[in-house]
Amino acid sequence: MSEEQGSERSRISAKAIALIVLAVLAVIFVVQNTEKTEVKFLFFDVQIGVWFGLAVSLVLGLLIGWLIGRRNRD
Repeated sequence: MSEEQGSERSRISAKAIALIVLAVLAVIFVVQNTEKTEVKFLFFDVQIGVWFGLAVSLVLGLLIGWLIGRRNRD
């Protein structure tokens, strides 16, 4: 009976596995997209990594989607 309890405790949840897989994919993405690119926005010209530009776009998209979804619920 104690063996069953021990095996239940050592199980990794599906959520934890998904997070680990996503973290590994994120690291691979960053490593493969290290080159710099020029980004122009309004009066600003900056050199940033491709991965950083995509990450900022993702975060802004998630934030806008969250704000629009929240507004529709109110």
